[in-house]
Amino acid sequence: MLVAGSYERFLFGLECGATREAPTLSRAFTFPAHKGAIKCVAALAPFVASGGADDTIHLYNFQTNTDVGFLMSPGDGAVSAVRFFAPAPGAAPSHLLSGSADGSISIWAANAEWDCLKTLPGHKKEVCGLAVHPSGRLALSTGRDSVLRMWNLVKGRCQYKTSLPACSECVEFSPGGGAYALACGRKVSVQSVEGGVLATREQAARALCLAFLSEQVLVLGGEDGSLNAWDVRSSSPALALPRAHAARIRGVAPAAAPGGGGASALGAASSDGVVRLWDLRRAGSAGASGSGAGAAAATRGWLAEVATGARKKKAKVPWTAVAHAEGAAPRQQKKRDLPDDGVVVHDGVVEFLDGPGKGIKVKGKKRKALDKP
Repeated sequence: MLVAGSYERFLFGLECGATREAPTLSRAFTFPAHKGAIKCVAALAPFVASGGADDTIHLYNFQTNTDVGFLMSPGDGAVSAVRFFAPAPGAAPSHLLSGSADGSISIWAANAEWDCLKTLPGHKKEVCGLAVHPSGRLALSTGRDSVLRMWNLVKGRCQYKTSLPACSECVEFSPGGGAYALACGRKVSVQSVEGGVLATREQAARALCLAFLSEQVLVLGGEDGSLNAWDVRSSSPALALPRAHAARIRGVAPAAAPGGGGASALGAASSDGVVRLWDLRRAGSAGASGSGAGAAAATRGWLAEVATGARKKKAKVPWTAVAHAEGAAPRQQKKRDLPDDGVVVHDGVVEFLDGPGKGIKVKGKKRKALDKP
């Protein structure tokens, strides 16, 4: 399942088709998560967390179609970054980290109470990126103050900080935790957690999002709508799709390909309101050898897409983030599903009727909001 947030306050859950012969992306749920724009999303079965411009974190259980409730951020301003942590692959999340516009980072217990365990002040401006080490002992954050901070989560303090040449909107640990990737403008670097630069790469356009496909392969989404992946060890391209999307790519999320078989797939969301699912095995076979091959790969590797009619003419974009719900079990069907007030879904295409609909509600127990300290 892919989860995408929009500036129209809606959170979309998109299920991948089950067969390779007819791959599709269909709506699993549509949820009005916030009063304003959604700034970030994170997903780890069974939960989805979204951070909004209304200073709240909204929690949703996509397996039971229930609204878990919302958390009032201890920080001032919008919630600009969220990230789950699970103690083991396939396990339920134990903690949630959130970053705010005032530069603070909050740590939440992912249990029945969702208590705020600690708030860490640090950045002088908005937190842009968050990443948690697989061990749960370290975290990385980037901010609009152009500073990278490494946090000791055991002691609850900043262990290391360094100035960056530009604001970095994304940071990510490798699956094994031995390295992390950081994008600053057009420059992308992979660095060891023990110190030292492992590899660097200059993109044709600014990198807005990134993700590790494996321990050695990193994929980047560009401001020019391109998708590029490269092998960190050899510095050779593994994938090149110069026209993957017609607009800038705002989020990428590795996922299991429809039909299984171990093939790698990638979900990507762009600012024209389109989410596409790519088969990286087919796209990579043609996309790493030049622009002409990349155009062919864009046809061969493109599995499915979902498009909305809610496009913005200004700088704000419909899709603000996309996440893959790792460890997601088959969604439980309930007698009362989400109504479609204001939204039409047909053949995998999501369309708005005269703008975002009002009155869409999720039946379920809603927890009381936590007060600001």
